[in-house]
Amino acid sequence: MEFFKETSSQSQEMDKDDLPLYQDSTLSVAESSLLVMAFAVRHKLSGIALEDMLELIHFHCPKPNNCITELKEFQLFFQALKHPILKHFYCPNMICKVYTGTSPPESGANCTVCGTLLSCSCYFIEIPILEQLKTILSRKFFALI
Repeated sequence: MEFFKETSSQSQEMDKDDLPLYQDSTLSVAESSLLVMAFAVRHKLSGIALEDMLELIHFHCPKPNNCITELKEFQLFFQALKHPILKHFYCPNMICKVYTGTSPPESGANCTVCGTLLSCSCYFIEIPILEQLKTILSRKFFALI
């Protein structure tokens, strides 16, 4: 799941998250991003498929719009959340798959059960969706409904 790689730049405009996706849209950029992420995780989209989907959404929305079209911008959105994505690492051995924790394995570290070399690329993600929904639903827009 290459599209969850961490990036070094954290300079994202926070104001854009609360903007409507396009004029008169009931969906904000943040809400759209959460829905796209849920879809990507549910259907195990690759980074390329996710980037293509972002472009597809952009082309289907009226112009001008505030759609996120770049994968890097999409990644930055999730890194800047109040309740960010949490990575859980596990052993890459197909038989073992033992859970190793939320910290990336140190370089050269081996699995304590099977002895396989641990990798930073073997992880699953946790998206604290309940906290995200609470944040979204607490906004003024939803209070008016």
